[in-house]
Order: sequence, then structure tokens, then C-alpha cells
Amino acid sequence: MQIHIEPVGGLSGDMFIAAMVDAFPELQKVLKKNLQFLKLPRFMDVTFEKTKNRQMDGMRFIVSASGSGLSKYSEIKKFIDDSDIEPATKIRAIDIFEVLAIAESRVHGVEMNDVAFHEVGNWDSIIDIVFAGIIIEYFADANWSVGPIPLGEGLVDSQHGLIPVPAPATTFLLKAFSVYRDGIKGERVTPTGAAILKYLSPSQISGLTPMKLESTGVGFGTKIFENISNITRILTFSYLGGWDGENLISVIRFDVDDQSPEDLALGLDNIRRNEGVLDLVQFSAIGKKSRMSIRIEVLTKPQATNAVIEECLKQTNTLGVRWCLENRSTLGRQEIKTKVDGKEWSVKLANRPTNTLSAKVEADELAAGMNFREREGHRATVEKNALRGRKSGNERRK
Repeated sequence: MQIHIEPVGGLSGDMFIAAMVDAFPELQKVLKKNLQFLKLPRFMDVTFEKTKNRQMDGMRFIVSASGSGLSKYSEIKKFIDDSDIEPATKIRAIDIFEVLAIAESRVHGVEMNDVAFHEVGNWDSIIDIVFAGIIIEYFADANWSVGPIPLGEGLVDSQHGLIPVPAPATTFLLKAFSVYRDGIKGERVTPTGAAILKYLSPSQISGLTPMKLESTGVGFGTKIFENISNITRILTFSYLGGWDGENLISVIRFDVDDQSPEDLALGLDNIRRNEGVLDLVQFSAIGKKSRMSIRIEVLTKPQATNAVIEECLKQTNTLGVRWCLENRSTLGRQEIKTKVDGKEWSVKLANRPTNTLSAKVEADELAAGMNFREREGHRATVEKNALRGRKSGNERRK
């Protein structure tokens, strides 16, 4: 599934939640069920309210609470950790707060554990981030993307006094995102909304592969802007043909003809270790002056492009690289363990467009002490065993 965020009027935690619930009504029950696991004060309640303006209708998410909540990052972290929500959701909610704490510590020059949230420490913002963590975990297998983000203009009142829009922490979190200014005054993206985006690390360029539009949701914010609805819109898509069509990658290419094979091998291993590198291949080429050279091709996640390019220039003698963004289509896959002859084997299963599964045993596990015929025999036995009783993802969805 592809989930696309359109911050038409902006983005905040409550707008993200409202839009997702509008697109997926079943989330309302999931979120309210988890509310009781948070060990909140009794004066806390949440409501989902259908609303509309002159342009469209959608959903508003409202937290009713009194009191100032928790201010310190360490207190909020402990509060979430002590709750009874699912461990995976705890990790996501704490990680979003950590993203925000890093931003606050950088812009205010304090240690992370000394960060004191003000508006974000209020109960409504805490609930926003916890609920965002629940939603993201609920759609753990989804690919996320986001459209250009409006920055807003002017000043906003805070517990620090008047500060420019976007707020310092928001500005820090929106680095590297595609943004624009449309002259509309007011805060368009809150620190909570920016932290959710930063945590999701969504693709910012839509793929060209055809997809099927499944649902849409609209989340209203509380502000009123002239000539534009203060909404976040969610669009969800399914992929046609059973493969992942929204899988944008960066492809980095360069040639090396004056570096020893031993040193180049070490350098390429260091490039492979970079976070975001998906694959690296090399092959022979004939370059200028008919000299033999090595052509390198690195596949990376788009957000890692700059860091990987810098590493390529550090680790090799090349004087420059070529890079571009490409779409790729990948089959849905899963790794499982299967037991044969008392040993556990790692096997990769792939969902084929023919509504069948294919299996491939991990090659490294066939290497030790086996000849060709033994490897072939074990491969056939293990893969057959892995497929036995398994159904494809396409079959499970029916």
C-alpha cells in the first residue's frame, strides 16, 4: 500500500490523525481501545468529529483535557514506557518524541535529557504523537510519500514569546524536505507534524507506475486561512499486478581506473556499510585512452543520496559521480525459518504476480562442506519444505 500525505493547508499531529481516521474508519476503534492502556488522568477524552467547510468535508480530532501534561522529554519517555500499549507502538511513539527532542536540543543548545517541551508537552500533543505511533505501526508495511510542504509566514505566540514561523524546531525538522511559500500568514506545520514527517522519512517524488486509488481522507486543523482550507489530505493506493510500484531509489554511477584492486575493494566495502545503501555492483569497462576501468553502480534510498555520494568520493579515486532517481518494481517478500534434518534454514519467499510463491534458500547456508550435488539436493528439499503449507500474500488478501 502507498499512503500519500498532502499538506494542503499544513500538517499537525491532530490533522494527521483525523485524515487517517477519515480514510480508514476502523482506526477510530483501534485508537480508542489503546487510549485505556495509557494510564491517563480521568479528565482525558478524545473525540472524532465529522466537519465541513465551504470547500469540503472531513474529520476533526479533538483531545479534551485539563492540566499541563508532562514537560520533560525524560518524563514523557517514562510515561509511554510505563503504559500498557504494544511494545512496537511504544518504540515508535518514543522515537517520534526523540526526533523532536533532538531538534529542540539543537535549537536551544541543551542536552536531550534536559529538553523541556512546552506546547508539545501538553496532553493533546502527547496523545497526538502516541496515536501517530499507533497508526504508523498499524500500517507498518506501507510506503509513505508526501507532497510539497507550505512553510507559512509571520509570527506565532508561544511560551517563549513571539517566534517566527515556522518555529525553530520545525525549521530544523523540515531540512531536506520540498517546501514552498504561498504568502499565507500563520503556522502551517507544527513541531509535532514536522516530527511525524521526519520519523516517516517519506518519499517526496511520486512514482510513474500506475496505481489504483483506494481511499482518501481529510483532516481539519483548528486555524482558518483565507482562500484555503486548513486541511491535511491522505490518499491511499494499491499496486497493480502484485508488485511494489512506488519504490523510488537513487542510482549513483562512477568509473575508477587508477586505484589498486585491493584498496578499491576496501573502499567499496566501506560504501556498502553506509545506512541507506541497498546494493553495490561493479563490472569491467573500457574508458578513455582504451584503458581498462571499473564501473561502480550504487543503489541507495533517496534520502541517503548526498551522504553516499560523499562517501564514494572519500573512498575512491574518482573525480565525480553521476546520479539519478529511478523507479523500480519489487515483489512482496518475507524471510522465514524452516527446519530440515534438525537444522533451521533461512528462506526468502516472494509473492509472484501469478498468485504463487517462490522460495530461495540463503546461499551462505549452503556453502560449508558441501559439493555441488549436495547443495542442489539441500536447496530443493529446503525450498520445498518452506513452501509447504504457505500461501501467497495475494491469496491471503482474498
